Amino acid sequence: MPSFPTAILAACLTGIAYSLVVPGRPRTWAKMAIAVLLALVAFARLYLGVDHPSDVVWAESPERPPRVLHTVKGQGGRRATGISRAKLYELMDDREIESVHIGRHRDVPADAVDAYIRRLR
Repeated sequence: MPSFPTAILAACLTGIAYSLVVPGRPRTWAKMAIAVLLALVAFARLYLGVDHPSDVVWAESPERPPRVLHTVKGQGGRRATGISRAKLYELMDDREIESVHIGRHRDVPADAVDAYIRRLR
Protein backbone atom coordinates (compact mmCIF):
# COMPACT_ATOMS: atom_id res chain seq x y z
CA MET A 1 0.00 0.00 0.00
CA PRO A 2 1.51 3.35 -0.97
CA SER A 3 2.27 6.01 1.58
CA PHE A 4 -0.87 8.13 1.66
CA PRO A 5 0.83 11.49 2.46
CA THR A 6 3.43 10.96 -0.27
CA ALA A 7 0.76 9.99 -2.78
CA ILE A 8 -1.33 13.06 -1.90
CA LEU A 9 1.72 15.31 -2.19
CA ALA A 10 2.59 13.81 -5.60
CA ALA A 11 -0.98 14.21 -6.85
CA CYS A 12 -1.27 17.80 -5.60
CA LEU A 13 2.07 18.91 -7.01
CA THR A 14 1.37 17.24 -10.36
CA GLY A 15 -2.06 18.87 -10.52
CA ILE A 16 -0.57 22.26 -9.71
CA ALA A 17 2.07 21.83 -12.41
CA TYR A 18 -0.47 20.85 -15.06
CA SER A 19 -2.88 23.65 -14.16
CA LEU A 20 -0.48 26.55 -13.58
CA VAL A 21 2.58 25.89 -15.73
CA VAL A 22 2.37 26.31 -19.49
CA PRO A 23 3.07 23.22 -21.64
CA GLY A 24 6.50 22.71 -23.10
CA ARG A 25 9.86 23.33 -21.51
CA PRO A 26 8.54 25.16 -18.40
CA ARG A 27 6.25 22.24 -17.53
CA THR A 28 9.07 19.78 -18.11
CA TRP A 29 11.25 21.72 -15.69
CA ALA A 30 8.38 21.88 -13.18
CA LYS A 31 7.92 18.10 -13.39
CA MET A 32 11.65 17.59 -12.83
CA ALA A 33 11.53 19.89 -9.81
CA ILE A 34 8.55 17.95 -8.47
CA ALA A 35 10.43 14.67 -8.93
CA VAL A 36 13.41 16.04 -7.01
CA LEU A 37 11.17 17.37 -4.23
CA LEU A 38 9.31 14.06 -3.97
CA ALA A 39 12.60 12.17 -3.86
CA LEU A 40 13.79 14.40 -1.01
CA VAL A 41 10.53 13.95 0.90
CA ALA A 42 10.63 10.19 0.31
CA PHE A 43 14.24 9.99 1.49
CA ALA A 44 13.38 12.01 4.60
CA ARG A 45 10.41 9.76 5.38
CA LEU A 46 12.59 6.66 4.90
CA TYR A 47 15.38 8.11 7.06
CA LEU A 48 12.94 8.95 9.84
CA GLY A 49 11.40 5.48 9.65
CA VAL A 50 7.94 6.74 8.75
CA ASP A 51 7.65 4.73 5.52
CA HIS A 52 8.81 1.38 4.23
CA PRO A 53 10.79 1.45 0.93
CA SER A 54 7.99 -0.24 -1.03
CA ASP A 55 5.54 2.44 0.19
CA VAL A 56 7.65 5.15 -1.40
CA VAL A 57 8.08 3.37 -4.72
CA TRP A 58 4.33 2.83 -5.18
CA ALA A 59 3.42 6.38 -4.18
CA GLU A 60 5.75 8.15 -6.58
CA SER A 61 4.31 6.92 -9.86
CA PRO A 62 1.51 9.43 -10.59
CA GLU A 63 -0.37 9.01 -13.85
CA ARG A 64 -0.85 11.78 -16.35
CA PRO A 65 -4.39 13.16 -16.32
CA PRO A 66 -6.44 12.21 -19.38
CA ARG A 67 -6.82 14.76 -22.16
CA VAL A 68 -10.17 16.46 -22.48
CA LEU A 69 -9.50 18.14 -25.85
CA HIS A 70 -7.46 16.99 -28.82
CA THR A 71 -5.86 19.59 -31.04
CA VAL A 72 -6.44 19.19 -34.75
CA LYS A 73 -3.15 20.72 -35.91
CA GLY A 74 -0.83 18.98 -33.46
CA GLN A 75 0.57 15.49 -33.78
CA GLY A 76 -0.89 14.49 -30.39
CA GLY A 77 -4.49 14.91 -31.50
CA ARG A 78 -4.02 12.92 -34.69
CA ARG A 79 -2.14 10.23 -32.81
CA ALA A 80 -4.89 10.03 -30.17
CA THR A 81 -7.76 9.94 -32.67
CA GLY A 82 -6.08 7.92 -35.41
CA ILE A 83 -7.65 10.20 -38.04
CA SER A 84 -5.73 12.44 -40.42
CA ARG A 85 -5.97 16.21 -40.11
CA ALA A 86 -7.77 16.59 -43.44
CA LYS A 87 -10.31 13.92 -42.49
CA LEU A 88 -10.84 15.53 -39.07
CA TYR A 89 -11.57 18.90 -40.69
CA GLU A 90 -13.91 17.22 -43.17
CA LEU A 91 -15.79 15.44 -40.36
CA MET A 92 -16.01 18.66 -38.36
CA ASP A 93 -17.31 20.61 -41.36
CA ASP A 94 -19.94 17.92 -41.97
CA ARG A 95 -20.79 18.06 -38.23
CA GLU A 96 -20.01 14.36 -37.85
CA ILE A 97 -17.56 15.15 -35.05
CA GLU A 98 -18.20 17.90 -32.53
CA SER A 99 -15.58 20.66 -32.35
CA VAL A 100 -14.91 23.43 -29.87
CA HIS A 101 -13.54 26.86 -30.76
CA ILE A 102 -11.13 28.33 -28.24
CA GLY A 103 -9.90 31.61 -29.62
CA ARG A 104 -8.69 30.88 -33.14
CA HIS A 105 -8.04 27.21 -32.42
CA ARG A 106 -10.41 24.40 -33.20
CA ASP A 107 -10.23 21.41 -30.88
CA VAL A 108 -12.08 18.11 -30.71
CA PRO A 109 -13.41 16.87 -27.35
CA ALA A 110 -12.10 13.42 -26.50
CA ASP A 111 -15.59 12.02 -26.01
CA ALA A 112 -16.69 13.34 -29.44
CA VAL A 113 -14.30 10.95 -31.18
CA ASP A 114 -15.62 8.07 -29.07
CA ALA A 115 -19.21 9.04 -29.92
CA TYR A 116 -18.36 9.17 -33.66
CA ILE A 117 -16.82 5.70 -33.49
CA ARG A 118 -19.88 4.36 -31.65
CA ARG A 119 -22.15 5.77 -34.39
CA LEU A 120 -20.07 3.99 -37.04
CA ARG A 121 -20.60 0.58 -35.43
